[in-house]
Amino acid sequence: MILKYVTKNELEQIRNKALTTKMYKGQRAYLIIETLSRTGVRVHELIQIICSDLRNKQLIVRGKGNNIRNIDIDSNLYFMLKTHCKQKGMSPNSRIFDLTRNGVYKLCKKVCGLNPHAFRHSYAIELLRVTKNIRYVQLQLGHSTMKTTEIYLRYMEYDDEKNKIGELYR
Repeated sequence: MILKYVTKNELEQIRNKALTTKMYKGQRAYLIIETLSRTGVRVHELIQIICSDLRNKQLIVRGKGNNIRNIDIDSNLYFMLKTHCKQKGMSPNSRIFDLTRNGVYKLCKKVCGLNPHAFRHSYAIELLRVTKNIRYVQLQLGHSTMKTTEIYLRYMEYDDEKNKIGELYR
């Protein structure tokens, strides 16, 4: 099985493109891409997030099987999401992203030509690379078994090797 994911450089280009897109009001497109790429949430989890799900630099997510998990998020994303809720005058029970699953797929296709799940894979690979803790990655992604999470080990190793090989040709 081959996973589609984006590198850090590609992600930076996608973020810049999201800011300039007219179809989805650049700021909202940017925030959606940021949330997908910095949390690894699934699309159906993303569209269910409400303002009160932001607590103490964590995002409460309702995942598969109605499982609830807390995802650690960085200060920048936490601040961006909180600011978005305030600027829009949203109540604590308002959905942060008023889009359907199909709307999120269209946004990602328009902005970067990718399925939004590619951001989940990118998040997992990067988190594993940084933490070196597969159990933590499993918990952050909400995988019920370690076997599901282990696939990212192969991609992390491959990506590191690919970078080393690329450096030889510079």
